[in-house]
Amino acid sequence: MKNTLILALSFLFSFELFAFDSIRLMTLNTWMIPFLRKDSVARAKIIGHEINNYDLVVLQEAFNARLRRKIVAATNGSFEASSVPNSPTKINSGLFAFSKFKITDQNFMPFKNCGGVQCASRKGVQHLRLELPSGQLLDVFNTHLQAFEKDATVRALQLQQASEFISKINGNDLPAIFAGDFNIISEIAEYSIISGVLLGFTDVWANVNPGDPGYTWDPFSNYYAKEDHEESTLVQRIDYILVRNGKGTEWRINRAQLALNSPMPYKKLINKTFASDHFAVTTELELHSY
Repeated sequence: MKNTLILALSFLFSFELFAFDSIRLMTLNTWMIPFLRKDSVARAKIIGHEINNYDLVVLQEAFNARLRRKIVAATNGSFEASSVPNSPTKINSGLFAFSKFKITDQNFMPFKNCGGVQCASRKGVQHLRLELPSGQLLDVFNTHLQAFEKDATVRALQLQQASEFISKINGNDLPAIFAGDFNIISEIAEYSIISGVLLGFTDVWANVNPGDPGYTWDPFSNYYAKEDHEESTLVQRIDYILVRNGKGTEWRINRAQLALNSPMPYKKLINKTFASDHFAVTTELELHSY
């Protein structure tokens, strides 16, 4: 009897020590920009169907309310959807998120700095606080930084504002995910700003796929992507998923892959189509609590 009790207590202790939540996550810049939305309805439905494969999805450039509704309609109804409130003077942020986990809090921080035509959009950082099945809370941040390599100074200011917002919301207590279209090319010097400003965050792609470029912008294989000769390279990894441990929690990154990186069929189109001019980044994570 005594031995049985010891074994039972050991089992319970081990379960508590190694309890974890599994999360399948995707980030995608949807290319649902206000004016040029080629094959937009078909692409919205393709994106919505793809969302069903994940627990948590963050989207960027989902500017159009009608297309956001098309995306929602194509999901299986098991998600809470969250968008950022519109501004009376600017195009909305384009940030949109889906979660199978309970959303307990939501916030948004608009950037103070921008450049050129992108100042017409209310870009910033979207925040969701989620309650995972174990009861563990998780902070998720979604963003879309200034585009074009020449605007690195603007991105640096935006990333600093994002870091301050994350610190204000999170305070390093809860585990965090920060994902989105950073427009920072992973193969040039600017990439170092991510680790320099976002202290404690890990780039999941670089962590599990060393040596694999993981290009999310590829004009050679995606006909929606367009060459830009102002950039230092035409193929780029500019979409990221970053994770940071919290107190009493630790991330385990099991996998990071590209998704929606080949043309998909849609019944009302003769030919298959890409979901966006970007490819999606996905990851399978475990959040261990002890």
